Amino acid sequence: MYVRLVSFSGGSADMRDSWVQTIQDTALPAMRGQEGFAGYVGLMGKPDHQVKGLLFFDTEENAEAAERALQERRREVTGGVGLTVESADLYEVLAMEMESTRV
Repeated sequence: MYVRLVSFSGGSADMRDSWVQTIQDTALPAMRGQEGFAGYVGLMGKPDHQVKGLLFFDTEENAEAAERALQERRREVTGGVGLTVESADLYEVLAMEMESTRV
């Protein structure tokens, strides 16, 4: 399994609800359309409001293909809610355990 850690700048607490709505309405449907998509986690730090996204994929190849397909759209969508993409780094998942949960 592979995960892409996407880091954003420009976060502020007053934009939280807008980000959540954008993730649910726009980002998740686009991600679900990618081969090998295995999940997503959106994060916002406190008190600095740093925003990060974790996109999980079954293989490195599918993660790279999804990045090529989603990269430009991500910049457009995040720019519309006041965020700037700072980095999008790929990692191999060495260990993971999660209870089935949806927030």
